[in-house]
Amino acid sequence: MRATYDGKNYAIKAILDTEQILEKPRFYQEREILELLNHPKIPKFVEEFFQDNVYYIVQDYLSGFPLSTLLCRGWVFTEGEVKNLLRQLLSIIIYLHDSTPKKRSIIHRDLRLSNLLLQGKDLFLIDFGLACYKGEDSSFDQQSVHEVSSSNLHYSAYRLLRKADCPESDLFGIGIVGLDLLSSQVTDETLFEQPWQSVLRVSYSFQRFLEKTLSQNDNYGSAKEAFLDICLLE
Repeated sequence: MRATYDGKNYAIKAILDTEQILEKPRFYQEREILELLNHPKIPKFVEEFFQDNVYYIVQDYLSGFPLSTLLCRGWVFTEGEVKNLLRQLLSIIIYLHDSTPKKRSIIHRDLRLSNLLLQGKDLFLIDFGLACYKGEDSSFDQQSVHEVSSSNLHYSAYRLLRKADCPESDLFGIGIVGLDLLSSQVTDETLFEQPWQSVLRVSYSFQRFLEKTLSQNDNYGSAKEAFLDICLLE
């Protein structure tokens, strides 16, 4: 939700202070991670506070629209636009994955259209509720992920893989974001029962890029490698 104080807008995330939440330190880890981040495409952490048994996280407010909202409004993304958005997203992920003396490597784990905000031509990444430090949780079913991601546009694969704390989780999410954006070009939803390669009309080079982000056997070694690759695409 949005709130205004002293003439400035802020985004506020409210979490009920129940026993269930108190048993899950990730809600508090979200605040810790946000405090560490300093990137122009990530809303800055402002403060946290409790009030009336509710836990609040306050960040800078960004105007604009989530990519999911734009799709619901009928926005159709071209291949060139999708490439540009993925380049911007990868530049943010590179920052998250890089480890420095003051910052541990961070995995977002929830890359999806509703967590990507478009302001003009600039893309912003929001909602770090599932974010974690690299090396904290590596339990997921690789075989199930591979089977689903290679066949169609389906979220089951991402729900499995985003449990992982490895960079491949975010790279897989980038591939899913790309497919979702490109799906705006398709009007017959029954086609999504087919392999996405047969449904989406994209250049062969971009198809290969997306396939690599979704691969469990031949994925990119890092976000930097994926970024350099997509920058070479026409």
